[in-house]
Amino acid sequence: MSKRSYELSEALSRLINQQPFFACLLLDLLEIQETNMLPTAGTDGKRLLINPEFFNKLSVDERVFVLAHEVMHVILQHPERGLSYHHRGVGPDLKEWSNRKWNQAADYIINDTLVRDGVGRMPVGGLYHPDFKADDLADEVYQQLPDDDSPPEGEGQDQQGGQGDGWDTHMHGDPAEQPTKADIQRAVAGAAEAAKSQGKMPAGMKRLLDEICDPQIPWAEQIKLMLHRIAGKDAATWARPNRRRLAVAPHVYWPGSESHQCGTLCLYEDTSGSVSPQELTAFRGEMVGILTELNPQELYVGSCDSEAHDPEEVTDVQDLIDYESKGGGGTDMGAIFPKLAEHDLRPETLVILTDGYTPWGEEPDYPVIWVITEKSITAPFGETVHLHIAQ
Repeated sequence: MSKRSYELSEALSRLINQQPFFACLLLDLLEIQETNMLPTAGTDGKRLLINPEFFNKLSVDERVFVLAHEVMHVILQHPERGLSYHHRGVGPDLKEWSNRKWNQAADYIINDTLVRDGVGRMPVGGLYHPDFKADDLADEVYQQLPDDDSPPEGEGQDQQGGQGDGWDTHMHGDPAEQPTKADIQRAVAGAAEAAKSQGKMPAGMKRLLDEICDPQIPWAEQIKLMLHRIAGKDAATWARPNRRRLAVAPHVYWPGSESHQCGTLCLYEDTSGSVSPQELTAFRGEMVGILTELNPQELYVGSCDSEAHDPEEVTDVQDLIDYESKGGGGTDMGAIFPKLAEHDLRPETLVILTDGYTPWGEEPDYPVIWVITEKSITAPFGETVHLHIAQ
């Protein structure tokens, strides 16, 4: 339908007014379509599909809850993660995959999150159970659900008499059309800024923001301290406290960083066949963190498998999101150094993100940080930091 129904427009207006965080995410990440293709509402990661016969009968607060619920599926990447299990045919419990159980597990977590934050009102049939909380992972809840797909026993197993399936439908979309983790990071950060400016940031979203938007490695501190050690640049000062450390217990007065914009940085990601999709996603998240935290004067990005591919200059997060990795073959991270020399690039710092199963090459005459996912491997030169990949 090209024209939105009154009920949908009313719900969107209420969402924008009362829950700007979810409203910004919805309008940024999803295409809203009213359709009879499904019985209730659902998302494939790109589209939010709503059946008007279901949606229009709900109260406006229930419609707000449905919209926020579907947005949560996207920012938690439930469609993408469910599709990955679907292709393998085996779920987190190492048994035959059940899309219905995944739907239930994801709904329990999301509904607890929204109920705690007072976002709208959960419709009749929404899945809720006191044992499953907002802090849980869908993969963990999935393993606790019975194999026959019936809801778990206990008070509140299905608030207001639902039948165990919930009211929304999970669909498998085209992975190429779904937002990447970098897309979600950008959208969540923008939505949080808009919500905070209005004083309407949901309290339960803080943990989610930390998980989605904060890279694991504190890049500003890591690179500045490294440059201080290697190049003698002043990376810290007692004249300005570190506000992050001062704000949390035990409130220690710690030296802050001098104002310092990095010069030329180069980032290379390992795209060999031994690197998993989860590692590639984590690599891109760390690269976004480097760009946003350090604001380098010049940033070059490249990929490397058995050969290093040409570095490309990027100027903003969108350029980094749009960067297309090349590779999929063998591994030789040592090929990066002659490739940079071929392009007359001598970076202030080179960051190489890899699983660590690689030849290292010859040490260059500029600082190198190795970001390695295999915790047992340390590079023979440069600085090594380890990146944890959630299983």
